[in-house]
Order: sequence, then structure tokens, then C-alpha cells
Amino acid sequence: MTTLKREEIVSAYVDILGSDRVITDEQTLRENSVDRYYKVENVFGIYSLPLPAAVVRPGTPEEVSSVLKLANEYGISVVPKTGGSATEGGLETVVENSVVVDGSSMNEIINIDAENMLATVQCGVRLQDLEDELRKIGYTTGHSPQSKPIAQFGGLVATRSIGQFSTLYGGIEDMLVGVETVFANGEICRIKNVPRRAAGPDIRHLVLGNEGALNFITEVTVKIFRYFPENNRFYGYLLDDMKTGFEILREVVTQGYKPSVARLYDKEDGLYHFGHFSEGRCVLIFMAEGPELIADATGKAIEQIVSSFAADRVADSLIEDWFNHLNWDVSKIEEERDTRNVE
Repeated sequence: MTTLKREEIVSAYVDILGSDRVITDEQTLRENSVDRYYKVENVFGIYSLPLPAAVVRPGTPEEVSSVLKLANEYGISVVPKTGGSATEGGLETVVENSVVVDGSSMNEIINIDAENMLATVQCGVRLQDLEDELRKIGYTTGHSPQSKPIAQFGGLVATRSIGQFSTLYGGIEDMLVGVETVFANGEICRIKNVPRRAAGPDIRHLVLGNEGALNFITEVTVKIFRYFPENNRFYGYLLDDMKTGFEILREVVTQGYKPSVARLYDKEDGLYHFGHFSEGRCVLIFMAEGPELIADATGKAIEQIVSSFAADRVADSLIEDWFNHLNWDVSKIEEERDTRNVE
């Protein structure tokens, strides 16, 4: 724990970044003391954790380095942050006079390399923004967590993010090619964009999933994939029990098929998400995508496998509608904060 007083911490960071990028107003500090793990605190404005001394917003890797060097020298607790969509408590400021390092202003899409199928972005680029740019030229990230409209790449890598399409594309650890990161002592490290590591440990895994405990991610390079939305195929089934759903999922996967979406909801979850058609039964959802021949083959295999089980198919349009409204964005968060919606 630091021996510096709050005022001394703030003054030191103002000297590094300027007063406009060292935020100290109380409401901002409150909102940055928690993440979505304790949603009730933001909804009702009741904050129980120590407030950070400041939220600092560096704009370059060199500024991140200076911020971390100071923290390292004086024992200041640092909480790295980008989009703030985390739900695991990793953004909580549990130590008095900690500093939240917010990378959201580092938001440049640096390069989209369609030939080598790579995209390089700064840590504060929103996943949705990169996805929108890629789709203009017929590509996709293949990554789609529910927080897609607001999640940013630094956090996606730091939390080892996974999305709805992981059966086909994998998690963020399967997509990450290279990364630039700043360690606690201020050293800036660049892990090269190479196809694979042939010898020694893969040091990307020092960065992946460490929740900001070891370093602050400033730049990310990920794989990109061809995008064929015209070939999307949707399949939904009602089942009497979860066991049947698990058996179907096992057959699809072990036979070698890779639907982009493969999700099973129990009866209670089915009523919550699909009450307009679930009839109080379990709901099994698949989506096939990609080049037409692959999407068709995957879809036909799903239909054939499911036909040997007790399952009732629902209209494809119901699943497509669910898919089109899958992600939550800022409006969803504001809806949660509106206490008029709380009974």
C-alpha cells in the first residue's frame, strides 16, 4: 500500500498527463470503484468500496509506461480498465487510494490487413467498431460476447474473453496473434505478429487472461475471417430434459461439425429468454455459417443428428430474431440503472 496521500498521487499524475486526463470528480470515482459484478451499487448509487484516488487516461504506450513507473515506485495499486463491461469483480478498487488506468482513449484501428487476415488495434477500440469496419470489406472478427457493442480489446484479451461463436472460431486466445503491453516497471514489450511459436514458452499467455495483474495491454493484433452472412442457418429445438440436449451437443461436436452457435437452455432459462415459444421446455439452439457448402453441410448434419432424438423444431425465424437481439449495449446498462424498472 502506498505511503503517498491522495493529493500527492493526483498531483504526480497531473504532472505526467495534465489535469484534463486525471479525473477526480466524486461521481466518476464512484462509478470506477466497481464493475458489473455488483450492478446494484451503480443502480442505486450506494458504493461500499474505497474510492480510487483518480482515474487517469493515458493516450500512448509511453504515457502508460510513465503512469506505471510512478505506481511501481510508490506502491500505488493500479486497476487497468478499458470498456468497463467486466462482470467478475476485477475492476473493483479494494485498496485505498488506488488509481484506475483507463485505456479507452487509445482507440485507433491501426491496420486491417485483408491479405494476411489480421487486424491491429489499440486497446480502447470497441469490438463492435472493428467488426463494423471489417464487415464493410467482407470480413469478421468471429468474436461476439454479449458485451460486443461496448467491450474493448484490452479487456477482451486481459479477461480471456469468449463469445457466442466460439464453437467455430474459438476464444480470444485462439484469435490473438501479437500484442504490445507495458509491464509494472514501465517496460514496453511487443510480442511479434507471427503465425506460431515453434520453440520455448508462448509468452502471449503472460498477457492472456491475467486480468491486468501483470501488465497493461496497449495494442492487440487478432486474426480475421471471411464473412458470409447470406449463408447463416438457424436451428432451434424444444426438449423435455437437459440430458437429451447434452447428448445432441456431444454427437454434433464429436462427429466433427462446428456450428458457430451451440447453446442449451434449461427450462427456467428457456422461459426467461424464450417464454413466447419455449412452452416450459429446454431450448437447444444451433447456428451454422461460413461458405455456402460448409454451412449447408453443417446444417444438414445437425438436422440428421437431432432427428434421432426426441426434439421438436421451432421456426427458424424465432432463432434468427433471438440472434439479432443477442448483444447488450449502453442502452441496456442505462435501463438497469433506471430504478423505475425495479419493483
